Amino acid sequence: MWFGVPAKIVEIEPGNTAKVDVGGVRMKVSVQLVDEVNVGDYVLIHAGIAIGKFDEEVNEDERDGENRGERDGQSHRESQADERL
Repeated sequence: MWFGVPAKIVEIEPGNTAKVDVGGVRMKVSVQLVDEVNVGDYVLIHAGIAIGKFDEEVNEDERDGENRGERDGQSHRESQADERL
């Protein structure tokens, strides 16, 4: 199983690297595996490497789901399972 963290690209650097923002924390990551990244794009980070791009809407939907589960006293995974029923 992989654990990925959503991040927003804030600066493109030479050598297939970029600075990203993860919840207010900025870090340098490799973007070698992702085609055509631009400032403002959202990427999924695993072990310091961007492994995919996604839309901001997807990121907001995920946060909304997590917040909804937290309010109800459920984990995000539990709230997703409930939505499928």
